[in-house]
Amino acid sequence: MFKSLADINRPKTIEMEFGIGFSAKVGVFLAAADTEANFKIKLTWENPVSATPPPVGAGSHGTE
Repeated sequence: MFKSLADINRPKTIEMEFGIGFSAKVGVFLAAADTEANFKIKLTWENPVSATPPPVGAGSHGTE
């Protein structure tokens, strides 16, 4: 597991979007109202390009 929160790959960008909508209807005897809300969060990660190649035999699964 992770030793601390610093070991976790943090997102490059965080975007938040929030919206609210209202509507109302009035009749002779009845009234109606509607409310709508939405909330959206987008996290984007970028993996750094490694300058060192993977170790020899990595991913071969013993089929050399």
